[in-house]
Amino acid sequence: MNETLTTLLQHTFKNEEYYGPDKVIALDQAIMHNVRPGMRLFISFEAGAAICEIIRQYYNKKPGFTLITTIVADHMTNLIHCDLVKRLIFSNCATLYPSAGANKVLQRAYRNRTIELENWSLYSLQQRLMAGALDIGFLPTKSILGSSLGRENEDSFKVVRDPFDNEKSVGVVKSLNPDISVIHAWAADRFGNVIPTLHSQDTLWGAKASKNGIVVTVEKIVSTEFIRNHSALVKIPGYMVNSVSLAPLGAHPQTQIAVGLNGLESYAEDYDFMGEYTKATRDEGALNTWIRKWVLDCRDHQDYLNKLGTDRISSLRRRGLTSIHETGCVLSGISQVPEYSDTEMMLVTATRIIVEKVIRRHYKVLLVGVGFPSLVGWPAYYQLRKHDYGIELLVGSGLYGYIAQPGDPFFQSSSVVKTCKMLTDVVESYGVIVGGQNGKCISILGAGEVDKYGNINSAKISEDIYLTGAGGANDNSSLSQEVLAVMRLTKNRSPERVTHVTSCGDRVKTLVSTLGVFEKLDSDEFTLTKYFPRPEMTKDDIIKNIQDNCGWEIKPNADLVEVPPPSQFELVLLRSFDPNGAYTHD
Repeated sequence: MNETLTTLLQHTFKNEEYYGPDKVIALDQAIMHNVRPGMRLFISFEAGAAICEIIRQYYNKKPGFTLITTIVADHMTNLIHCDLVKRLIFSNCATLYPSAGANKVLQRAYRNRTIELENWSLYSLQQRLMAGALDIGFLPTKSILGSSLGRENEDSFKVVRDPFDNEKSVGVVKSLNPDISVIHAWAADRFGNVIPTLHSQDTLWGAKASKNGIVVTVEKIVSTEFIRNHSALVKIPGYMVNSVSLAPLGAHPQTQIAVGLNGLESYAEDYDFMGEYTKATRDEGALNTWIRKWVLDCRDHQDYLNKLGTDRISSLRRRGLTSIHETGCVLSGISQVPEYSDTEMMLVTATRIIVEKVIRRHYKVLLVGVGFPSLVGWPAYYQLRKHDYGIELLVGSGLYGYIAQPGDPFFQSSSVVKTCKMLTDVVESYGVIVGGQNGKCISILGAGEVDKYGNINSAKISEDIYLTGAGGANDNSSLSQEVLAVMRLTKNRSPERVTHVTSCGDRVKTLVSTLGVFEKLDSDEFTLTKYFPRPEMTKDDIIKNIQDNCGWEIKPNADLVEVPPPSQFELVLLRSFDPNGAYTHD
């Protein structure tokens, strides 16, 4: 071969690192160049650093954004408080710590009519974004059928005949495309090939559906060789990405766990910070002061980190390295007193029922969420292990096969993430594991309101009161084989019929309350089948008390059973998951 040609070929095939166009820029420049007033923005739950920068650049400017996201919490809530969001397309907006509850910022905005709300279930919203990414116009869904979500979103949801089976109907959701997506990820190379946050992959469809590209912040900028060596973890190709900005601890106060990623530093959730923020949200003035301190008075993300301080950051990184909580230390402080509250009686009873249902009906997956569902499902997991029965715990966002850890009731904590057998996303969780061909799942739900048919409302109470939104509750009730609901029973939380159906009651077979157990026996209405012991009251007085605290006319079963009180082991097991009583106190 010609020597010159050989040299040319050798040079052509020389193995050199190739990035393509360098997309790394400072975060303030990334937001300035890509985010415009009036845009439809998809923003990931973990993108705290980018959210703060958006607030700095648009504070007092009323840009009229449409915000598209699954969960609204922490820094993202400030976009609403600062009047940057005109319309919110979301699944859930809740306070996550120290306990789950209604978000005060959203409630004020809803009451003052400063925001428009478009609420979807976790799965149906992901399907809309998935359809947008696939550019196919719509996708079929088994969620939100028969609910208020379907009726309120009829411009983007239809019920049509199955084109392959005229005897069946199917729901379809319209595709959704953001103008720009803003996400936080673990790593990217300078060309923009992205390894996302592995334990929270619901950023992917929203990012890929974006019309005008993706703004990415990362914990670390890595070489393209690193990307090639971890190619199975790369979920966003570089050609879709507009910019890459370095933002270590960019998900703060949320956690980042570097599962299988050597050279990247994990960090735990900052509970103190989350608790301080939750306290500030209760008062507009206090929240203004908080935003001034943590956002507006910080020149950039590095200034924010400086304000956190090296000691705090080091502590979060140390906690991110530990595999699980120090069980012995946690258990040594658990109350062992035999006295129990109504809430503890409810949770222990629900745990017993779940164990019995799982064994009798051969369920393989137990889907639990935040709060009461975790405090029922987690003890049930360990009780089932005593029966030599294998059950897999699932969080709808994609945490599968985890081991519940004592000492921390937060359902998506770093200690939970580290024990997972699989990390996936909402589409696979609900579409396949829960509602797919091989689904064998029972779900546990909390409720804002529940009626005698098992319909659940976790959104609108009135035109002035908004709770948290559908989240995954509608998907649970639409796709699980069976649902058990658990809630404190009061007259105002148990109407004859809920006015807003977040989750249809067809598959809600059991309601465990603080006063007794209701089941659907031979009708679509609840029957009171079990009551809790009260030594100071007769059985008739107990039934009357239940009726006085229930909004519908109760139907006691002919064979009404008194529930045995909790054993000391059951109480200590329950308390080990909520040692500070965030949920178990009455």
